[in-house]
Amino acid sequence: RSQRALLASRFGLIVGWAAWLTVVPLRAASVWGAGAADLGLMFSALTCVGLAAAPVGGLLADRLGSRRVALGSSALGALAVMSLPLCRSRASFWASMAVWDVAESAYTAAVSALAAEVTPASWRGSANSLLNQVQDVTFGTMPLALGLLAARVGQGAALLSAAALMLGSSLAF
Repeated sequence: RSQRALLASRFGLIVGWAAWLTVVPLRAASVWGAGAADLGLMFSALTCVGLAAAPVGGLLADRLGSRRVALGSSALGALAVMSLPLCRSRASFWASMAVWDVAESAYTAAVSALAAEVTPASWRGSANSLLNQVQDVTFGTMPLALGLLAARVGQGAALLSAAALMLGSSLAF
């Protein structure tokens, strides 16, 4: 059960990354006219936010339990993604993105702790290989799928679909 949860969590994480690459720039351009430099600034600033939040996520996983933090932070991240179609300003967009990044930082710390807890030493190489396969297949398909959805149905539908997949993938915890 725990290994399936780890595989599902990797899928959800990469779905988020696919949305980050394909739909988020389109939405940012639509909401506040973001150009390449604006996106570069936003993504760099959010990386710094995530860098600062990662140790807090690890501490929370140690104190509250990795499964609980993984589930809670996944839900928070999905809610942040769901809020992006509602954003009407640069400030609200950045705020939603910052919440998503903080949640993802806590999530990755919690999932890493869980993987260390539940994966026997004799399986770690195989388990990591399988996680990487899930990551590659997801990253090979989801940017295309989300991009097509954004083009055909709309950015909001693509973001809501990504959020639903992200949230659904964490229910294994």
